[in-house]
Amino acid sequence: MTRSRLLSLISANTLKASILAALVSGASTGCIFSTAPSAEDEETSGADDVGEGGDESECPEPAETTGGEGGPPVAEDTLELCSDGIDNDYNGFVDCADFSCSMSEDQAILDYCANLPPEDTLDQCMDGIDNDGNGYTDCEDFGCSMSEDQAILDYCASLPSETSVEQCSDGIDNDCNGFTDCQDFSCSMSDDPAVMELCGGMSEDSVETCSDGIDNDNDGYIDCDDFDCSMSDDPAVSGLCS
Repeated sequence: MTRSRLLSLISANTLKASILAALVSGASTGCIFSTAPSAEDEETSGADDVGEGGDESECPEPAETTGGEGGPPVAEDTLELCSDGIDNDYNGFVDCADFSCSMSEDQAILDYCANLPPEDTLDQCMDGIDNDGNGYTDCEDFGCSMSEDQAILDYCASLPSETSVEQCSDGIDNDCNGFTDCQDFSCSMSDDPAVMELCGGMSEDSVETCSDGIDNDNDGYIDCDDFDCSMSDDPAVSGLCS
């Protein structure tokens, strides 16, 4: 899958969910949904105080985002399931942060997702709260990281980063945004040739790698849960996932 295609998919999701919101500037596993340096500990937030050379133990405990009562996964494709605050299909995305909801063919679900509250002011982008309920907090959210407000952009730019070869290969969630190394868009979509080579050496886009039960590209998604498989241009791969 091309980078431009992935970006367009992300944009489609975020726009429909009124996010304008969440991921070229960030996204890695360790401390989930938490980038703001706030003293408050919200269920899906935490202090973003891990810088270069930090330690995963310094990140907040991961938020409980999956499971309901631990039953089998259920398709997240009804208005009720898209508004219950539970990751019903266990894919790591809750309600309107899940494409099953935000890109649904059900107009009622689209209307619900489109009318979520915004996260687009400086106060909202640094309060450690997922104000718009889209699964992304503060500068993880496109509403903040791609804001037209320079004060918000400056704030987000001042946060710890994960952009160098060292930071993208140390096994640490340096920017404490919940994604580590090449799972983080700041690494996997970097313009730095060295980082691109590092992350580009891992792929999950063949029939074999899309059916082996392994997260071959270390992006946090396995086989057909990975867009490289489920939205592949290769009919054999896309057919495997359909």
